[in-house]
Amino acid sequence: MIPRFRHLPYWQRNLYVVWAAVFTAQVAFSIVTPFLPAFVAELGVEDDLPLWSGLVFSVNFLTASLIAPVWGSLSDRYGKKPMMLRAGLGMGLTYFAMATSRSVGQLVFWRAVNGLVSGFIPASNTFIASNTPEEELGRSLGLLQAGGAAGLILGPLVGGAIAAYTGPRGSLIVSGCLLILAALAPYVARLEERSPVRKEQPHVLQDVRESLQNVNLRLLFSVQLLVQAGLLFVQPTLPLYIAQVTTGRVEFITGAIYSLVGVATIIGSPLLARRASRHAPALLTACLAAAAFFNVGQGFSFNPWLLAFFRFLFGLANAGISVSSSLMMALSVPAEERGRTFGLLQSVNALGAVLGPLVGGALGDTFGLRAPFFATAAVLAGSSLLVRSAWPRLEKVSAGVPATPGPQTGAGRTGAA
Repeated sequence: MIPRFRHLPYWQRNLYVVWAAVFTAQVAFSIVTPFLPAFVAELGVEDDLPLWSGLVFSVNFLTASLIAPVWGSLSDRYGKKPMMLRAGLGMGLTYFAMATSRSVGQLVFWRAVNGLVSGFIPASNTFIASNTPEEELGRSLGLLQAGGAAGLILGPLVGGAIAAYTGPRGSLIVSGCLLILAALAPYVARLEERSPVRKEQPHVLQDVRESLQNVNLRLLFSVQLLVQAGLLFVQPTLPLYIAQVTTGRVEFITGAIYSLVGVATIIGSPLLARRASRHAPALLTACLAAAAFFNVGQGFSFNPWLLAFFRFLFGLANAGISVSSSLMMALSVPAEERGRTFGLLQSVNALGAVLGPLVGGALGDTFGLRAPFFATAAVLAGSSLLVRSAWPRLEKVSAGVPATPGPQTGAGRTGAA
């Protein structure tokens, strides 16, 4: 180990290594995702390519939403680092299996298995949230989010180069190798996990029930479901909308506009994290309202430059939403219960990822390509009002004031009532 690195505080060593692991994992994910439709076509699908491509995408989120609370509860009992190893190795091996698919049915099956063994990013977030001093928590989560966004930007570039020489199967194999490297990194670097563990055996349904008795978590989960679904309303129609307002070089402009949210996240997450550490509820409310306004701007854009401008500003607001909501969730529960909290968050996000494109596609088909932007704006504005109504309670959590416990159904504290 590098001497200077060894003498850093343990939580900083954790942050730097996990940042690199999250970056690597997100590169691995985004190497493959843009080229899955091409792989589906390579497997012989012609007539129903959009349908099968959608199924290949969504089945991963569907199975992840079902299993995530289980992994979250187990991480509180057995540690977050083992969950990172489990998820990284499991997904890496599953990506190798996907590369051997000989039919679209086999690919769907392995994508479903991938969702069942997933959870590397939530486990990484929980590891940092549970092993970082609370005064450094906002900054650390912001840097971690920026690392993930950087990986999402780099991945398609790397994936395009790999796919050009080896095809989608080669991209899957490279992604699997990267995921295994990310899983091993915390052990090779000998990261310390000092967060307390739960002594009682995990009971998933009881953990879910206790988490939902926490009024703050219930509010934040509801907002996150609305936000995640709303953000993905535009996913099926955004490429079509870009083509509608663009003349020439459509592919290049589409790629550039897609990358802007990631670039904004890299810039905005560390900066907004500083404010989140002091005023998380106010930041969440403001960013939700700003994101709603910027979606209206996207809906009224009449050229790609204006669309790109509002898309970038929307990315900055989205960075603030993610950092502030994650911070408040972490502060709403004791460190030994943060695994199940972030596990439930993964379920909520996965459910939103399934519902959002379905609703957005239907809106675009029925009311036109601008409609999903306006629907997203309405959802985000409503979420902003919902958070604003709970400011007094959320401000106490953000300031570190102990929350009033809700009904107790287990040994752990349930958090604010």
